[in-house]
Amino acid sequence: MYQYFRLLSIPVLFLSSGILLAVAVYFLNTSYFDFSETIIAIYHLQEKAEIFTSQYLTEFRYEILKFTLIALAFFSPLVALYTYLNLELLYFSLKQFILFVRGLYFNLKSSYTNLTSTQKLYFKSYVLSITAVRVFLLFRYPVHIDEAFSYVFMVSKGMLVTLTYYPGPNNHIGYLISCVLADVIFSEPMLAIRIPVLLLSTFTSIFLFAVIKKYLNFNIALVASCLFSFSEYGLFYSVHGRGYELMIICFIIASISLIKIINIGSKYYFIVFIGASVLGFYTIPVFLYPFASIMLFALIYSLTEKQTRKVRWLFATGMIVFLGSLFMYMPVLFASGINALTGNKWVSKMNFDLFLEQFPFYLADTPGTFYSLDIYGTWITLLNFTFWLIVAFKPTLFEKEFNDIKKLKHTGVFLTCLYISPPIFLFVQQVLPGARIWLYLSLAEYISIVWAISLIYKKYKTSRPAHKKSAYNPEDNPESLPVNYKSFSKSSTQLKVILVLLIGYISFMTYYTGWVTVKREPIYQQQAILNKQIIDDEAQIVYVNQDLYNVFLRYEALRAHKNIFVEANNPEEREYYDFIVLRQNSAFPESLNKNLYKLFYTDEFVVAYKRIKDISDIKDY
Repeated sequence: MYQYFRLLSIPVLFLSSGILLAVAVYFLNTSYFDFSETIIAIYHLQEKAEIFTSQYLTEFRYEILKFTLIALAFFSPLVALYTYLNLELLYFSLKQFILFVRGLYFNLKSSYTNLTSTQKLYFKSYVLSITAVRVFLLFRYPVHIDEAFSYVFMVSKGMLVTLTYYPGPNNHIGYLISCVLADVIFSEPMLAIRIPVLLLSTFTSIFLFAVIKKYLNFNIALVASCLFSFSEYGLFYSVHGRGYELMIICFIIASISLIKIINIGSKYYFIVFIGASVLGFYTIPVFLYPFASIMLFALIYSLTEKQTRKVRWLFATGMIVFLGSLFMYMPVLFASGINALTGNKWVSKMNFDLFLEQFPFYLADTPGTFYSLDIYGTWITLLNFTFWLIVAFKPTLFEKEFNDIKKLKHTGVFLTCLYISPPIFLFVQQVLPGARIWLYLSLAEYISIVWAISLIYKKYKTSRPAHKKSAYNPEDNPESLPVNYKSFSKSSTQLKVILVLLIGYISFMTYYTGWVTVKREPIYQQQAILNKQIIDDEAQIVYVNQDLYNVFLRYEALRAHKNIFVEANNPEEREYYDFIVLRQNSAFPESLNKNLYKLFYTDEFVVAYKRIKDISDIKDY
């Protein structure tokens, strides 16, 4: 097998070095003017050439790019030679890592094979029901502004633009790369942007269930997975063509890997942790919040267990993740500049007094979005946080329900870190981001609530007067579960009650998200009416100063394969437009002759004017 690996690796090494050398030769013989003109022609940026060359591909950035590629071309033969001399070591290292990943797969698979026939039926029902609801919502939900923006300005432009253009937080690069590949397969933009997240969310549901089942028990896995997957946020972002689902996967993998590293110190889990963390940052920079919480827990664990070597390892790991993420963002830094990453105009630093005024309300209101209960959901979060904080300081309260007190305590510490880290970062940054970035915290909260209820219920059962106990049933504690965990009572009556409640919850949330949530923002239905009329009228030049209508007109034009030039600024540069779409209460552009247009559409968000093409119809012209 090694011979085949060697036979394949040698041409790959020569080819990669040759491509870099060819690129270096191209840049040595190409001026900034010729290169920028080529890019402008390829991407049809003639109308925005000045903006492109002054803000994105400046001469200074071009010189940096050129000399960087020349340097890479110079060192690539040396790297290729070193790799060639160590091919055998590389082969066996890769083989060991593949065997490690294969072992993880079989461990998770064993969680399924150890289920009883009834449990397998319940698990299959869960997977089929959540998949069916997601497919329904994939077509039911209107395309969101962020999805349309991502497709119009990144995905539809191809891989190069997706890797380099970074308009604030709207480019979830790690996720949109998969959408660029899907766009080659699907002609419908909505499918290209949403099919990857549907596949990711399906994997998340199965993987999450297997992990909870492995470390806790079947009942907790079933209930927690259903509660999160069928929550309003869980459903919405499972078909929403953005990177939040991928961030959740990275959070789960990074958390498990770090716990494994702490316990057994595996170098392979170390690689998995770094890979998941870098991918999380590459998907969304706000992965900083879960990453910081995980690292804080690891630091507390290392200090309390007096493992000073692991403290040094944590700093090294953080540096590797930082450098890896920086490397992944290098194309963005070259093309869009560092301000594209740090200057998020949608979440800018607030005035300190205003921040202090709004911060308590933000903390009170945000948790309610996890449960669609507005501010009332805050009480659930407070109760859960209080419970696990008590467990972190006094785990012996549940020593009869969970024999491994140390693990229970560390679980409390981990969840406490997840809760307290984000407010600290928000206070330092003085920002109040959208609730959607806390989706990972919602996942942890659903699992921990179900676990907390199971512990409290078990404590209640054990505190009652002793009765004759039934014989121990091995199925209550299969080999895949920790031997020390004492799970829910497995009585058929209790399981039936749980199933009835879950079916009611699933039915209600499917109705709520499919018929209530979709009507929450009428602007999406109204923009579709107007933009359809504009596209059907074969418009060529349109002025739109309302952001959402502007983006969706571009999106619908791409869907219809129409070439419509849409402007949002400087209407004085043109003599006329086919259509003019203005925000409600905004003045008609003074540079245009209003007599050339007639009002033909209005709604609660915009007014639209259509150019009168027959000059005889124009009064006082």
